Amino acid sequence: MEHIRNEIARAQRSHCSLTIVLIDLDHFKRINDTWGHPAGDMVLKKAASIFKAQIRQCDMVGRYGGEEFMMILPDTALSGAAILIERCRATLANTVIIADNGERIPISGSFGLASNDKQLALSADELIKQADNALYQAKANGRNRVELAK
Repeated sequence: MEHIRNEIARAQRSHCSLTIVLIDLDHFKRINDTWGHPAGDMVLKKAASIFKAQIRQCDMVGRYGGEEFMMILPDTALSGAAILIERCRATLANTVIIADNGERIPISGSFGLASNDKQLALSADELIKQADNALYQAKANGRNRVELAK
């Protein structure tokens, strides 16, 4: 949270875009219930490595809670972020993880994006709330999709 507040302040000072992404791994409880918590841990680690491989060095990704992740994308407008995050979504959905019993564990994620493109004065809490609303919309619209804040 300290990092996002610093990035918000920097974006406001330099009049730059900042995009926040909230990610929820779809049906994660089912993964833990079906294949066990070690498999769930494996899925979390794999998702994190996929996200880290897609972003720039100046970007940040971290666990936001449970099976949720947050990305902070400085100097990134919503349109550019949407392209990056669609690539993350597709890579995650096409990833094959094999459980100890040899079964394939399906993984996907729902992504909500919000940016200060049109409102540089947005606070961290307001930006996160917009991203959370977009994430909720992605889940309501069928999961395994990217939604942009309105």
